[in-house]
Amino acid sequence: MSVGGVTRFVVVGGGCSGMLVAAEITARWGDRGCEVVVVDPAETPGRGVAYATSSPSHLLNVPADQMSAHPDRPGHFAAWARRRDAGVGNHSFAPRMLYGDYLEDVWREAQQGALSVSSLAHRRTRAASVTPAQDGNTVHVGLEDGGCVDADYVVLAMGNLPPRAGAGLAPAMATSARYIGDPWRPGALDDVTGSVLLIGTGLTAIDTALALVERGIAGPIRAISRHGLLPRAHRPDAPAVHTAAAAPSERTVRSLIALLRGNPDTSGDWRRAIDEFRPHAAEVWRTMPEVERRRFLRHAARFWEIHRHRMAPEVADRVGNLIAASRLSVRAGAIEGYREVPGAIEVVIRRRRSAGREVISVSHVINCTGPQLRVSEAGDRLVDNLLAGGVVRPGPFDLGIDVAEDGAVIDAQGVPSPRIWSIGPLRRGVEWETTAVREIRSQAVSLAARLLAVEAPEQPPVRADAQDALPSRVLTTIANAIVSPGVERAGVVS
Repeated sequence: MSVGGVTRFVVVGGGCSGMLVAAEITARWGDRGCEVVVVDPAETPGRGVAYATSSPSHLLNVPADQMSAHPDRPGHFAAWARRRDAGVGNHSFAPRMLYGDYLEDVWREAQQGALSVSSLAHRRTRAASVTPAQDGNTVHVGLEDGGCVDADYVVLAMGNLPPRAGAGLAPAMATSARYIGDPWRPGALDDVTGSVLLIGTGLTAIDTALALVERGIAGPIRAISRHGLLPRAHRPDAPAVHTAAAAPSERTVRSLIALLRGNPDTSGDWRRAIDEFRPHAAEVWRTMPEVERRRFLRHAARFWEIHRHRMAPEVADRVGNLIAASRLSVRAGAIEGYREVPGAIEVVIRRRRSAGREVISVSHVINCTGPQLRVSEAGDRLVDNLLAGGVVRPGPFDLGIDVAEDGAVIDAQGVPSPRIWSIGPLRRGVEWETTAVREIRSQAVSLAARLLAVEAPEQPPVRADAQDALPSRVLTTIANAIVSPGVERAGVVS
């Protein structure tokens, strides 16, 4: 496919992951000559689902000074945001729509920075298929608009999978006009006016509740999940200093709990510990025995999520006020049945650890369980085609797709592809922590360098944000965070 020395890349997906890797490839390859094509139906790459919101209530859950698109320019977003709004400080939790504007600016700068021998283009459609050619040197990307783009390399950057269809409900309810399967679909909440049941109590449920209140709905909002746990809150003040502790002799969930009990973190600042652990999460996840990773997924994953993916302090305050005013209630339980009645849905709920049932009447049921995690049930045309064609295989525990450590996609025969790569949430089964800007921007730098090394072997690949040895004190407090006793089940814990 290289014509006149120009190498063509196709990036499938134009959200944050796709835009960042496209910009990084263009910058790193510019003087060699390359053509980068981003395939995505959005008007401009960058926003994706996460940053396409227009609600001022939807804030980043990471401070501004940690949200730069460039690993080597840590204050880039904070400085950019201050030029738009002087009130944004380094530790502010800025509106997500503002961050979407920022990513669009990064895209435009990348286009303007492309040299005459390179180009960065956007094809407004979806990819329907990705097929390696017989010669092994080309990859055909079939498009939903009927076209096809041939590439030397393809990067799969589709972001999170669509929400789990039906959220485990009976098929008849999942097709009801009073059931909203994806709260992020444009216009999905337009007709919601009365009482609401949210399935899920994570960040998606929080965003949906705030959006509904912003729209002025009159009825109460109820949220239900298996554990009934809300995300914890960021601290508005600076974290305290940790004390060191001995590392566990083996990487098991049990040893982490034992470490916690024997070496408590006297500072109590679990937030900083989690943040310092994040760069090491992939290494720890890969080296944990399979039985321990399964144990983590079964018993500790939800506790990790509520501590790791936290609410901005302002959001936590608003949620706390809604709960105090009985506008929002959170409960642990499961949906056991429903029936449609004139103007409403009656839902049968079984409380967790209780044999009792409760029937509630709501105008709408909204699926807030977040993205589908099991790739075999993706329900996405491209992902389903990739699996059916053997181009990819499911990742560990059916989370995302399987990839080599450098991001090369592994096919159904277990062979890493020299032409197809992946970035972002699709790596979850292999790396676990791979959904935030911090991890994605590092993957973008590493992948662009790795692809350059394939074409120019004399230039070895580099790893972005090279890590030091795993801090033992981090393991102590991360254990505390994911298994801490007495976690509140209905309310905001800060």
